[in-house]
Amino acid sequence: MRAGVSDAFAPPQDATAQTSVPLAGLRILLVEDNLINQELATALLEQVGIHATLAENGRQALEILEHASFDGVLMDCQMPELDGYEATRAIRRGPRCRSSR
Repeated sequence: MRAGVSDAFAPPQDATAQTSVPLAGLRILLVEDNLINQELATALLEQVGIHATLAENGRQALEILEHASFDGVLMDCQMPELDGYEATRAIRRGPRCRSSR
């Protein structure tokens, strides 16, 4: 039997127990264009109770953020259409970030 992505990268049992309580229930926007990285990151986040919504590039992330809110964004730097640097700059210029400064 072949181990899945989540099995191969599972954190030690005691690490999961320590981090799952404060992280459980968080909503994260994961911005990643690579399918393998998407699967790995999603599996790791779900192991500690974090719900991840996927965006495949920075432009898609900005569109999602117009209609939904998240507790955090995990952003890849090098992506097609709009890279992570430009997408992050656009997010920081937005009304949600301006009001929290």
